[in-house]
Amino acid sequence: GMDGERGWGQRETLLSLEERLGLPLLLPKGGEEGGASEPEALRAKYGADALLLGTMSVTPAGYWDTGWTLAGAGEQRIWAVDDATFDEAIRQGLGTAARLLSGS
Repeated sequence: GMDGERGWGQRETLLSLEERLGLPLLLPKGGEEGGASEPEALRAKYGADALLLGTMSVTPAGYWDTGWTLAGAGEQRIWAVDDATFDEAIRQGLGTAARLLSGS
């Protein structure tokens, strides 16, 4: 998880992206992901304008396949980033979300 040695670097990645993109990022605590299939409900719970959910699974080669869901303004956008490093998967997910939210 995010608490291990490897998780430290993953948290650092998220914090640096949060700063660069100017987007507040909130990582759910363990056990809160139960409602992950209902992004709109989670969005309301956190009082967020938009919510980006990523579901990551590690590939046999050690890369990550990530499914992204962006919920906001009553609509959902879904896309995937496959065979990426952790940093790249997160960067692409947040970058795409930022573009979608800015309408560009």
